Amino acid sequence: MALFVSLEDKEGDTVVRVFEIRSIQRRFASSEGQVCLPFISETEDSAFNQAQLPHLVSELGRLSATELAVEERSELDRLLSACDRIKAMKGASIHFYVDSGGEA
Repeated sequence: MALFVSLEDKEGDTVVRVFEIRSIQRRFASSEGQVCLPFISETEDSAFNQAQLPHLVSELGRLSATELAVEERSELDRLLSACDRIKAMKGASIHFYVDSGGEA
């Protein structure tokens, strides 16, 4: 199942085009000792604010040091780039939305 990643300003408006990840999130649940990654799942939406962002970036960086498939590496690089983009945006946050498959 896919997750949709949205970078949002403090008013909740999307600041860059929403993108999809399909593979790397499977690695998040098994990230022992991590604070942020286990909360990103295919069953619940999650969001990280500016105060949490350094922890998320650190955990993604540690994951980056592991052996990953090509698609996982590409998605992880895109996530890290997205985090870098919002670091300087006061009040911005990164959101992970579950693909509900059209369910209401």
